[in-house]
Amino acid sequence: MLQTQVNQKARMELAERAVATKLRKNLSFEQIAEGTGLSTVFVTAAILGQHPLPQAAAVKVGEHLGLDHGAEFRLAGF
Repeated sequence: MLQTQVNQKARMELAERAVATKLRKNLSFEQIAEGTGLSTVFVTAAILGQHPLPQAAAVKVGEHLGLDHGAEFRLAGF
């Protein structure tokens, strides 16, 4: 099992950070999901800590939100 899936605190901290950034940048979840090849619902659930994203999608979400590589890795479940 991946560490971030076990450590719910880390997932929730990342979710709070991502949502705060989303609000600060005035982005919609649709805009964040653009370019991932995944549905908005799937990406939103991942951002909120429900499951990991494929690595390429995590990088794309990270670009939209201006996240560092560590946060992108956590979105991908590493």
